[in-house]
Parts: sequence; structure tokens; C-alpha cells
Amino acid sequence: MRPVWILLAAWLVGIPVAARAACVPDHPIHVPLQETPVGPVVAVSVNGQPARFLLDTGASRSEVTAAAMRRLHLPRDPWSSTTIRGVGGAQRQPDADLSRLELAGVSLHRHRLDQALVLAVGASPVLTRFGIDGLLGVDILAGFNLTLDLHAGTLSLLPATACDSAIPRWAHGREPVPGIHPQWQWLLVPTRIDHTILLGLIDTGSAGSVITAAGMRRLSGAATAAPGDRRSQLTGQGAGEVTIWLHRYAAWSVGKESVSPAQIWTGPVAISPLVQMIIGRDWLRRHRVWISYATSRIAFTAAATASSGVR
Repeated sequence: MRPVWILLAAWLVGIPVAARAACVPDHPIHVPLQETPVGPVVAVSVNGQPARFLLDTGASRSEVTAAAMRRLHLPRDPWSSTTIRGVGGAQRQPDADLSRLELAGVSLHRHRLDQALVLAVGASPVLTRFGIDGLLGVDILAGFNLTLDLHAGTLSLLPATACDSAIPRWAHGREPVPGIHPQWQWLLVPTRIDHTILLGLIDTGSAGSVITAAGMRRLSGAATAAPGDRRSQLTGQGAGEVTIWLHRYAAWSVGKESVSPAQIWTGPVAISPLVQMIIGRDWLRRHRVWISYATSRIAFTAAATASSGVR
């Protein structure tokens, strides 16, 4: 049974809702994405040293691996520590204290009032296996509006603003999908499975889209594994695994786009009662997506050579 690699850092020490900034014209930051088995990776600078970080919109807290801490000679913060909860369990470590974190020459800060640059530290054997030093989570990414195109391998970032002029030109004329950005957490968008609305988390750290334990409760018997469903093991933060199954549903809709029928991984993945579905890279590869934490909205269109169906 082939494992499905999925990296989730969930339900961590939180982040406040993005402040609504004034509309200020600016130039986007364009960053190439390197595709890896665990997700898109960007080149960053940590205290002036090169490093590779996973772009993870499903992680509420940015992190550095223990191996990278040693390689980059990063000190521990004596006052703060973080418990990281994910698919495989929970782990608590003192935080790493950074003086500088840069992406494409732009200084990055955690989206907090004090903007202290302390990152959680995880054992992260999956990241270490692929030579990845850490991940950029929502506590940093919420300071930007993101345009994500996994098919083209590009990421564009603009400082987050709460005005309609922040919507990229390619999204004009497309009605943005409103979501919710609850305090301390991610941006969740409504998605429909058959006739049931689920709150979905757009997660670049997840290889596939997955209906979670919370979503299974909403769907009741419709999410029960059928005899012919293919099974796999889902791995992530921590040492454990979760059995999931590829289940057939009548339809899956995000905004005005609908796929019918739809095969979606389903299983008792415990993230948060709010996260009823993970919208992973299988969906993202078929779309160009704008994510605005400031306005709690997304917009999307088909990628250049996107194919139909859910795989």
C-alpha cells in the first residue's frame, strides 16, 4: 500500500487576524516554487544563510527542523515553546530564535503584534528526508495576499490589504469565494460534498484532498468506507499514521465549480472541529489561486493545462 505523503501542522499557538491595511500600490514579489514529494519549496535566507522552506498554507505556525537548527547554529528561545499537533501526534519543543528570515530579499515577520521572529522546532523526519529545513506557515503568510500557481511553479506575494484593488487582474470578473479567518487559525472556505457544506482548508502541505474526521461527522453514513475503496496510510507531524480510503461521492463543488462524480480521500484525520476538509495539491495543481487573509476570500481559475476530475 503506497503511502500518501501529507504534512499538516495544526491547532498550534495562534495568530491574530490580519490587520486591515490601507490600499497602497506596490510591486508583487515573484518567487519560483520547487515541487517536492512533500509540497512546494522556496529558497529563503535564515540569518544570512541559505535554506529551503516548505510553503505550507495548512500550518498555522512556521517551523524549523531540529536538523536545520544544528546546521544553521540557531539558538533556542529560553522563554517560549510550542506544541505541534498533526496527523501523527503532538510534540513540544523550545522555539528557535532567529534574527533574520528573508524571502527574495524581503524580510519576513510573524503576523503578531510583537513580530518576534521565533519559530517552532519540529523533529519533522519527512522534511529532513527531502533536505527541507523548515516551513512557512500562516503566521508569516497572513501578512501577504498570495497568488499560487503550482502548475507553473510560481508564487506571487503582495503585502496584505483589505481593498478590492488587491484582487489580481486575472481574477477580475470572477466572484471571490468568501471564507472565514477565525482568530488564531487558518483561512477556511466553504466547499460542498453532495448536498452538505464543509469548511475546507487550502493546504499546500497536503498531497491530496481529504475529508477529515470532522467532515465525516457532517456527512454521516455517506463517508463510510465502501468494500471497493482503495486504502492508504497518511503520515505527517508526529510518529503515527492514519488509515484513509479513496471514496466516491456524487459531486464536489468549490465556489461555482463542480466535479461530478468525485473521488476524495476520506478518513478519521483529527485536525480541528473547524477543519472538515483539506483541499490539497491535487486540486491546487489544476487551478491558479489568489488567497487573501486580509479580506478572508479566495479566487481561482483553471490552470493553463488543467485537467478535469478529481484524482
